Amino acid sequence: MVAINVWPHPGVVGVRTTAAKQSGYGGDAWVYPVRTGVDASYIIPEQLPMFMDPRIRRAAVMLHGTVGSQVVVRAPWGSGYRDMRGKMDSIDEGKNTFWLAEVTQPDSGGSQSFPIDAVRTVYWANSAWRISLDRFWD
Repeated sequence: MVAINVWPHPGVVGVRTTAAKQSGYGGDAWVYPVRTGVDASYIIPEQLPMFMDPRIRRAAVMLHGTVGSQVVVRAPWGSGYRDMRGKMDSIDEGKNTFWLAEVTQPDSGGSQSFPIDAVRTVYWANSAWRISLDRFWD
């Protein structure tokens, strides 16, 4: 028996396996187990899109393109907005978080984390990546 802890993830987690060729395809493949009570069932290809949030997947893909770049994160703050400038440090989809390093605001402590699922838009403007959030973080 093998036991594995898997952290909650905004996407779908697959397991790579090799099938024994009895008929049809017998090479490496990905399967997507879902825990149901004490058993595990597998997602069939037609069900796979039901487990994906396209908005979060798009945000994660766009954020990966900004790693190492200067970014401006805009988030609701009080009755207005707050901009934080810094360098995109890392993205952790498993923890639904991205990190901004070298933040210029004095109260930031040099780095700040943000939730990926709060990302509304990611775009390039005025020589920097701009990331808009639909809510602030704690």
